[in-house]
Amino acid sequence: MFRIWKIKAESRLDALLARFKPSPLMARALPLSLLASLLVAEPAFAQANFEGLADNILGLLSNGLLRTLAIIAIIVVGLLWFLGRASVQMLVTVVVGVVIVFSAPWIVDTITG
Repeated sequence: MFRIWKIKAESRLDALLARFKPSPLMARALPLSLLASLLVAEPAFAQANFEGLADNILGLLSNGLLRTLAIIAIIVVGLLWFLGRASVQMLVTVVVGVVIVFSAPWIVDTITG
């Protein structure tokens, strides 16, 4: 049983490989293009310290993304409140969450001095 399955699998694989056989030009061009890309590549100037990375992430999030998400969250809760699907707990949770997120730098500065 296994031998029959193995023969069928090998014949299907051989047929698939024969169908996708690269042309001689492509067989020569691929290694040359890989070699050229390795020779021409320049190093990336990644940040070395984690503090700079953290500052960039904080700047990215606090500029527009978090503000937009907070506005969307308040709009959704307002619509749910209008439709009678939101509770006071949900409204307070969203508002307190927005306050904490946007006052986080002030909170940390106050705690650390």
